[in-house]
Amino acid sequence: MGLLWTACDSEGDKFDYGKVGLLISGTEQMPVQRFTVDELPAAYVVTVKATRRTSSEVTMRLAIDTALVRAYNAKHGTAYYPVPASSVTLENSEVTIKQGEALSSAAQVKVINTDGFIEGATYVIPVTIVQVEGNGGEVIESSRTIFLQISRII
Repeated sequence: MGLLWTACDSEGDKFDYGKVGLLISGTEQMPVQRFTVDELPAAYVVTVKATRRTSSEVTMRLAIDTALVRAYNAKHGTAYYPVPASSVTLENSEVTIKQGEALSSAAQVKVINTDGFIEGATYVIPVTIVQVEGNGGEVIESSRTIFLQISRII
C-alpha cells in the first residue's frame, strides 16, 4: 500500500491540470494510423488539437521526419520502412488554432507515387510537430508525431 501511495503521489504532484496540451489529432490512443492509398494522389488530412480552448492564437509547423521511423522501430520492435521522400508531399505545413478554439487548420499529406516501394514492405509517413509559436499550450510528447501506415489496394 505504501508503494502505491508513493508512486501516485510523486507523479500526481507534478502534473499541471491548468496547462493546455497540444497533440496531433488521432494519436490519443495509437500513434500509428492507417492511410489507405487506392488512387494517386491520395491525401490524408492532419490537424492539431488542444486539450481545451486556447487563450491565444497558436501556430504549429509540421514536417515529415523519416528519421523518426528508425526510433519508432527500435522502441516498439516493428519493421516499418520510411516512405521515399520523392513519393510524398506535405501541403499547408503551418497550421493554426485560433484564439478560443481547440482545433487547427488542416495540413495535407499526399502520396504522389509508389514507384519506389518494395513489394511486401510496410511504409509509414511520420508527421511531427517541429515548432510551436504562441502561448496557447505545450506539445504532449507521446502525441507529437503521427505515423501514417500506408495501405495499398492492389
